[in-house]
Amino acid sequence: MAGRDIKELMWGATPIRPPPVGGTGGFVERDGERYYRVANYHAMAPFFTAVVSGFDHWMFLSTNGGLACGRRSPENALFPYVTDDQIHDADATTGPLTAMRVAAGGQTSLWRPFARGPAVYALERHLYRNGTGNRLIFEEVNHDLGLAFSYSWSTGDRFGFIRRAALHNRGPTQARVELLDGVRNLLPWGVGRAMQATMSTLVDAYKRAEAFPELGAALYALSSVPTDLAEPSEALNATVAWTVGLEQPQLLVSEDAVAAFCAGAEVNGEAVSRGDRLISIDDTDLLARQVRFDLNADVRIACAKALREHRKLAAAEGLLPALVDRDLAVRSTADDSLRYLTGQDF
Repeated sequence: MAGRDIKELMWGATPIRPPPVGGTGGFVERDGERYYRVANYHAMAPFFTAVVSGFDHWMFLSTNGGLACGRRSPENALFPYVTDDQIHDADATTGPLTAMRVAAGGQTSLWRPFARGPAVYALERHLYRNGTGNRLIFEEVNHDLGLAFSYSWSTGDRFGFIRRAALHNRGPTQARVELLDGVRNLLPWGVGRAMQATMSTLVDAYKRAEAFPELGAALYALSSVPTDLAEPSEALNATVAWTVGLEQPQLLVSEDAVAAFCAGAEVNGEAVSRGDRLISIDDTDLLARQVRFDLNADVRIACAKALREHRKLAAAEGLLPALVDRDLAVRSTADDSLRYLTGQDF
């Protein structure tokens, strides 16, 4: 009978965990800052929120993980500008993606934080938002593996959209972790709102991604701007994504690598991807108690300028994390000024 109460439901040979009690909230201190925390938010219906900025960024997110963001207007979107119901449904195709292969106890376990589906681990998921509203943190604690993974979204005027991730080992011994982490469905510059809505398949055919492993960066551009006119239409600007904090990560620009990683296969980096939705993924091997790293992205950057800037940053070895921190500090000052002028706590 369809409505009967099943005491224990299995996913293969693993029992599915019942959903936790969620939706409780309260103020907490985290990294020296006051946040409002929603505990086990995944037990609630997904809801819509935003990250505010003192500059020209806009960012709207679903608690499922899907998002839309960009600079100034929808014509300069980093992820597709769509309605809130589509953002709620986009977590499987757009935005952050994390997968880990964790070696412990003589076996290797696959963990995909924040993924929807049957819960086969004992999990907690928490959402944190600071008082200014310029930082939003997603956290998942895996009690079975003894690990906690979190990432935050915030903005900086120089470095654009800053996704700061952290992996903490809460167990008594070191963990061996193969990490695949990044974002999916990045938009190259030049794809306006009308083009997103009416020519998305054509746009995919024009997309091109190129990785520069020595810089820890990748460029995402159109091979040319689609037009009906018999004239050259070069795309001289691009979306840029780069990573900070991981030692010699393998840069991946094709989503084929995700399926291979989750199937236990060897993952090989690709220098160029054409005619496909764009993805920025880092693949690395970790053996540590705690790891912190950033994935930054920005839109409408001249290709030549982007490469020149990142070569300069790569030459200043060790300075880039401090520059990102400084950009975040400038952002906080601008956002605090906005709060003072409006008299509102976002």
